[in-house]
Amino acid sequence: MKKIYIVKDSEVEVNPFILEDFTRDKILSISKIKTSKKALRKCAKELNLEYDEACLSFAKKMLDAQIKRSQ
Repeated sequence: MKKIYIVKDSEVEVNPFILEDFTRDKILSISKIKTSKKALRKCAKELNLEYDEACLSFAKKMLDAQIKRSQ
């Protein structure tokens, strides 16, 4: 059985609903970072992927463009 607590209306705190607190735009603006080749190299090594500098440059440009477009 669940317990039920009865409270008075003066004990209840009411806060306004602020939509910006729940939107994705706020999270994206905080987490804006550029992709570095060093991070891509590290990720490729962790995943045991073969790569060269041309692939890293292409991947970096694509990721940065996608991040910029999604904002």
